[in-house]
Amino acid sequence: LAALWNRFKTKEALARIGEMERREAITAAVETGLDAIPPAAREKLLELEHIRMEAVLENWIELDFERDNFTVEHIEEEVKLQLPIKAVADRIDRLPTGELVLIDYKSTAPGKAVWMGDRPDNLQLPLYATSLPETPSALVFAQLKRGEHKFDGLASKTGLMPGIKPPDGGWENQLQQWRETIARIWNEFESGRADIDPKDGGKPCRHCHLHSLCRIYDTKIHPSEDNEDNGNKWNSQTAT
Repeated sequence: LAALWNRFKTKEALARIGEMERREAITAAVETGLDAIPPAAREKLLELEHIRMEAVLENWIELDFERDNFTVEHIEEEVKLQLPIKAVADRIDRLPTGELVLIDYKSTAPGKAVWMGDRPDNLQLPLYATSLPETPSALVFAQLKRGEHKFDGLASKTGLMPGIKPPDGGWENQLQQWRETIARIWNEFESGRADIDPKDGGKPCRHCHLHSLCRIYDTKIHPSEDNEDNGNKWNSQTAT
């Protein structure tokens, strides 16, 4: 995708070319991406991946074409944060209205719910959005999964991206909530807060493989197979 949009820059430029030239451009973009992967006796696997990615890009372009005109202004853009963390934004589009759309590619998009609450599961895009010199008007996950391409996210108003709506409390209010949440979480980390307090009663621990290194076994919420949560049992085998 980086190779494709570095070549065409705008929706209009990609839309102007014929079907044959578009297929050639997709093939060239896929080859550019796969060239970065050492073969290491995986030629057949790379060949299959080439076929898969061509289909993914062809379908994805059709979804991008459902949008109004846009210019891909930044690709794999480094975002300068106030925190000592390296950050790179997959893609930033400029709309004809001058507004920015921040896009993050995912093979399976987790959905905007991961940005919400006092302890969000994923603050990557909100962190970028509140750190960019120009605040974007939409944050979007772009799911590139064959047969299940979609956008999911939030925007300052309807119509900026297909199916993307504003948050209930308004865009500016949401941005301020993210700023406060990010500042609080970072301050806790920087101050050395290390109490054992997994969110949602310990649900995230079900996906962790480091139980044997964690102090959670010193608490009442340790993941033993006798504890159940909504019908799902902890797997104590991960601690051995």
